[in-house]
Amino acid sequence: MLINNENFYIIKQNNGTLWNFQFKEDKGLIYKFLKENSWSEYYVINDKVSKNFSVMLFSDDSINVLYQDLTGTIILSKYDGIGWRNKEILKNQKSKNFDINFKAVSSKDKIHIIFSVLNRKDNTTTLFHESIDERNNLSNPKIIDTIKYNYKSPYNFYLSHNKNLFLMYQRFGDKHEIGYKLFDNNIERWSDFNLIDVSINPFTNYSAIMFKSTVHALYIKKEGSIDNLIYIHGNNLNLKNNKLFKGENIESCLIFIMYGEIWCFWVMDNQLYSNFSINNGNNFSNPPYEQSIGSSCLYKAGYISNDTRDRRGLLVNEIYVTDDDSLQYLICTDLAPSIKNNNEYLLYMEYYMTQIFLNILLYEKAFKKNEQSIAELKYHLEEQKMQTQFYERKFKTINKAYTKFISLKGELNENTNLLQGNLINREEKIKLLEKMNKEKEEEIFVLKENFLKAQDKILLLTKEIRNLKGKLMRIYDKTNKKNNR
Repeated sequence: MLINNENFYIIKQNNGTLWNFQFKEDKGLIYKFLKENSWSEYYVINDKVSKNFSVMLFSDDSINVLYQDLTGTIILSKYDGIGWRNKEILKNQKSKNFDINFKAVSSKDKIHIIFSVLNRKDNTTTLFHESIDERNNLSNPKIIDTIKYNYKSPYNFYLSHNKNLFLMYQRFGDKHEIGYKLFDNNIERWSDFNLIDVSINPFTNYSAIMFKSTVHALYIKKEGSIDNLIYIHGNNLNLKNNKLFKGENIESCLIFIMYGEIWCFWVMDNQLYSNFSINNGNNFSNPPYEQSIGSSCLYKAGYISNDTRDRRGLLVNEIYVTDDDSLQYLICTDLAPSIKNNNEYLLYMEYYMTQIFLNILLYEKAFKKNEQSIAELKYHLEEQKMQTQFYERKFKTINKAYTKFISLKGELNENTNLLQGNLINREEKIKLLEKMNKEKEEEIFVLKENFLKAQDKILLLTKEIRNLKGKLMRIYDKTNKKNNR
């Protein structure tokens, strides 16, 4: 059995149109589409390209393809409904000393790219993160991790359920480690490495789904000649594992969630195995369902869908397909396992059907409750509408009063400014009068002193006059006495 690990994409638009993108040595990067149950012929995007490409489907159903041509230039090609418009993103990224691999996803009008650059001289792989905005501007690279090992499957790059970036990869320390990192869009930074498991051998293959804050992962861990298929779920603080299967040649695995049920698939000895869980991965159906693969080449294809039905109940990043004459989905056409004469299996299926019946009852109750809630909401909406109209009228009245208040406030400010001007003038006049009064008081004080001095002089003169008068009277008396004699 040949598992083809080359890039292979299935894209499903909102109108149900299916697209298949792949690389062929003799044709280059090609695609075809299925519309009205009929596949088109293959069309060529570029016949001079490497096997390195990635396909993205935006929320508006536009399709973008990021690929590398034979010169090493990385090109972004966008389908406009008629043809492909190309934009060079990075030029001449080809080097004999380095192998460059990339994977890309679209999120919130941006294209996020993880570059894996292998240095052949020391077998060191460096993971970089860059993004392309809606104007096709490329951001500066951010180093995510440096891995001192050359892995055949270096990393898987997904979008989580809430459209965050999720990177699952393995790295080497004393042992091989498998884990994941999450990208925080708010601070634009990758988390620390969240370890899932360690092994003395590289992990052969792995797949994951990130739903809300829970990671669901499936991986193959080799111990001697035995391959163990292990499922884990939880978060970085609390991971629970479940060994689902073991064999001597498990080549590939994948996981997806459909309407709350967790489905695991794996390939061994030209057989496709599957089992499922309806209780969040705590238990899985056993034995697994087994079917033969009627093709010599099996693809593990990337799957992206904008179909409303898929987005409502299907969480899937990868599916198995064959590509002989036409594409065949191996995990969609035979999801319901055939009933086998196995008591444990029958008991699980009985439990499974019982749970489905109980879920249907719950959904019916929830539906009736929702209908009642919708009726109550309509009533409350009418009340709210009346209240809104009342508040709108109130707002208009308040707004009118506020406008009048602003006008009166302006007039008041003008009057206040005039009064302040008058007060300033009066204060200046008062200060001037106080100065003049002080000067007059000083003049009065000087006059008073001069008056006192003059008064002292008058008193002194009066005394002198009296003395002179006394002397004159004595002289007169003496003269009279002489004359009388």
